[in-house]
Amino acid sequence: MKKEFAEAHEIHAYASMLAGTFIQRKDLFARQLEDGRYYCVRKPLLEKHLIAHLNGELTLGTYVLGEDNRARFAVIDADDDLQLARLANISMSLEKGGVPSYLEASRRGGHLWIFFHQPIPGQVARAFGKNLLASNGLDKIELFPKQDKLWDGPGSLIRLPFGIHRKDGQRYGFVTPQGEPLAKTYAEQRVRPVKTLVPFFRNESGTSQMCSL
Repeated sequence: MKKEFAEAHEIHAYASMLAGTFIQRKDLFARQLEDGRYYCVRKPLLEKHLIAHLNGELTLGTYVLGEDNRARFAVIDADDDLQLARLANISMSLEKGGVPSYLEASRRGGHLWIFFHQPIPGQVARAFGKNLLASNGLDKIELFPKQDKLWDGPGSLIRLPFGIHRKDGQRYGFVTPQGEPLAKTYAEQRVRPVKTLVPFFRNESGTSQMCSL
């Protein structure tokens, strides 16, 4: 697979796709340092930043909760190959239930992205994610968003897809549950928000209910 993301004449369209699918906040953004850590840039996120991300000039992180404490997606972060295999199984189970999800490779393990048909409260997104993990026997694994609501600062973030990880210099794309690239080139691995309902979860009283959207 080519290391370049896309041809120069196509890059603006892909930057727009990236913003429309994965960006929750545009009033600020996170940038990855060479050691893999992130810092918050309290300036508006512009198209030039997204293009630089796709071109490998810098690497961005996307904050999961908006200022209104709502999330457009939930992400499960696997830190090793064993956890990644479990995420692949979850992805296939969700697909059978009519809930699409997207598996992304990473430096260690990978990420499973699940999009909501519209932004939902962070508490509801986390309840859905926790129920999904519990039903699959996964408890020691990271779930984004990491908080129900924002208290101090912009909250948790996840690496924006298609960027080069600054720590190892590699670009990671989306893959099938079998580990094969989702498409021949990174640019063809376009992921759009999925129009789907969030499955039911069990609330604190133990009863089942649909997520209120």
